[in-house]
Amino acid sequence: MGSKRKKNSFVSAFDLLVSDYQTGGMGDGEYSPQGFLSGWNIGNEAAYKSFPNKMKEKPLTLPTQEIEQYWKWNYDKKLFQEELQEDIFVPKYMFFILNGVLKPAIVWTDGIPITLPEVETVIMYRKELAPKKGFSKKPDFAITTKHELDPFLSKYPTRERYVNYYFLDYDYDERPKEIINFIKNLAPHKEGLINITTDKILDSELLEKYT
Repeated sequence: MGSKRKKNSFVSAFDLLVSDYQTGGMGDGEYSPQGFLSGWNIGNEAAYKSFPNKMKEKPLTLPTQEIEQYWKWNYDKKLFQEELQEDIFVPKYMFFILNGVLKPAIVWTDGIPITLPEVETVIMYRKELAPKKGFSKKPDFAITTKHELDPFLSKYPTRERYVNYYFLDYDYDERPKEIINFIKNLAPHKEGLINITTDKILDSELLEKYT
């Protein structure tokens, strides 16, 4: 959002022209966001047309709307965090393979104050709340779901910023005991996590159009 405004201001300030000869592009002349997106979308569709002949494995996909929501949330994360100062954490959407399935997820550390967005999978990183092994603690992580967290989350207000999110605004030193106990009692995840970068995730509707 902010970067688009800066780009348009930059183009206007220096009275720049573009030369864009990609299919569906702007050609020679004035820059326009609509023209840029048109060329981008047409080029994207052309790439998807070629995928069926190149795919050796089943591709990783998510619905168009979800991809856009996750991207907007992550893109706006820094600004959102600045608005909230340091009192409450804004997580980033990440993507993992769990039990052979692509899962959007966020990481929540030790039950800290958080803006917890709509997500099916929550990775609980435990440092302070890690279970004791002998006389020491070793950081680990556990995996839970929003369904399991609903009894706690329903007590907090929901807001919207590209996606709905829960606003868990409490002092770190006064974290609710029920949340702390829930996190402590989760079984540690023994297997590794396969992190998936966003460039590996395809638009399911667009891919289905050409397969």
